[in-house]
Amino acid sequence: MKSCCDWRCAITTVVALTLAGGLSSGDGARAAEYYVAVGGNDGGSGTAGNPFGSLARAQQAVSAGDTVWIHGGTYEFSGTTDDIGVLFNKSGSPGARINYWAYPGETPVFDFFQLTPQARVRGFSVRADWLHFRGLELRGVQQILTNVNESWGIRVENGADNNVFERLDLHHNEGPGLFIADGGNNLVLNSDSHHNYDPDRGGENADGFGSHSNDPGNTFIGNRAWENSDDGYDLINSRGQVVIRDSWSWRNGYVPETNTAAGNGAGFKAGGFGLNSGTFPAPEDVPVNEIDGNLSFFNRAQGFYANHHPGGLIFTNNTSYSNPRGFDLLNDVEPATWPADHFLRNNVSIGNGAELYNANQALIDDEFNTWNEGWDATPVDFVTLSSAGVDGPRQLDGSLPRLDFLRLAAGSDLIDRGEATGRAYWGTALDLGAFEFRPADADLNRDGAVDGGDFLIWQRGLGLEQQTDYSGGDADGNGVVGATDLAVWQQQYGQLTGPAARPVSEPAAGALLVVIALPWVAWRHADRLAALRPLGRTVTSGVDCHGGRLAEYAGRETTH
Repeated sequence: MKSCCDWRCAITTVVALTLAGGLSSGDGARAAEYYVAVGGNDGGSGTAGNPFGSLARAQQAVSAGDTVWIHGGTYEFSGTTDDIGVLFNKSGSPGARINYWAYPGETPVFDFFQLTPQARVRGFSVRADWLHFRGLELRGVQQILTNVNESWGIRVENGADNNVFERLDLHHNEGPGLFIADGGNNLVLNSDSHHNYDPDRGGENADGFGSHSNDPGNTFIGNRAWENSDDGYDLINSRGQVVIRDSWSWRNGYVPETNTAAGNGAGFKAGGFGLNSGTFPAPEDVPVNEIDGNLSFFNRAQGFYANHHPGGLIFTNNTSYSNPRGFDLLNDVEPATWPADHFLRNNVSIGNGAELYNANQALIDDEFNTWNEGWDATPVDFVTLSSAGVDGPRQLDGSLPRLDFLRLAAGSDLIDRGEATGRAYWGTALDLGAFEFRPADADLNRDGAVDGGDFLIWQRGLGLEQQTDYSGGDADGNGVVGATDLAVWQQQYGQLTGPAARPVSEPAAGALLVVIALPWVAWRHADRLAALRPLGRTVTSGVDCHGGRLAEYAGRETTH
């Protein structure tokens, strides 16, 4: 369960999460369903008509493959004895997760403001495997003791593996929203963690998300972290490799909703093991964390921070805007033994106090970034530099809102200028930065001609929103099928044009199609990655080599 793969396996895992339909138990058994509601009865049967009153009672009843539907309302916790709001210690199994899901259209809120024992508090303590949490809100976990560090909204511990945390809203906790202390192959998907602040420690430990586990495969995709008093994402002391992809981070490092300095203030703290080399892993065991396709802005200290990491990290297609330091690659503890031989490609750094900082050019491999010679990013490269809406509602499938902020404008010199890394792209090459530019194209059915067939697609799709490709009628790439798409069709009618080059399809609305080449740099940059690590160094992938934590969502086998 905790094995990892050498990059030479060249694994490609295609993951399809059909978010609207849920996941099958996969074992042929008839899964049970239980219900929880505010005002329910733990002495009842847990049926739709006689729901349990607590999630703890539901956890006692479930078996692998079962689903617990949690009705909306506020579930309040209080008292001075218990230091755990809900303990999850019953596991599902491969292909038969235990699901703890919000009832469709409702939001369960777990409120811990009045849970005040003389101890470090866990809102949820997850100590089991193969669980799936979706659509829940957790708030108000308190930091009661002043002589120890933080409490936690959700703490993943005791070797908890292969869990999914999806569409969660974690806020106003006196510690990290979600913290992986132990366990591997956990996926945090389309979740928000914000306004977390530990006042008794001056805000130094309340991150949005943290992964400090010794086990590999913990992955963060499509998340947002903002107004947290320490960092947005913190991977310090994680001996297992972590992947953070397509996530946002802003205004971290302040007392929330003020400009008063608090904790460290990095958008993405990508690694590190402190300053004592005696606690470092052996050079060949230092994890190569992957930071890909992320957006970081308005943080107190850094957009992306290596944090003295005693080895190489991978930064690809990230955008850093308006931070004091865009990419800070600090490596100052015995670099001759633990060299920070970072790999950087297709990154955008604009409007920061320093675009690239603390970089040891003799060690790093950085090309096709805006700070490299002959490259530059200016405001005209972007549709807008206004961040309005970044904390707004997510799309119906849980994905990040579709905004113009820091998206490339038509004609930008940063379009089709990147180097291949395995990410999907439109056009002839990857763009620079976190967002791929999609050109206006009325060949909606991708048959090489703009004709009446494309008009019919537009007509059927009129009014659709949250579009991510051409198939629904969105010809101009703004995510909505409307009059402007018809104008593109009228302008291009009669043209013969091949479909825009794209190695992998984009996701359709209502589902997240995550294409992960693990490690996705290997097939294109095998020589560079070999050089990245000293002889004998293993660059671990983000999933188990024998079956794939993510592959099971789609019921597909992992290809070696």
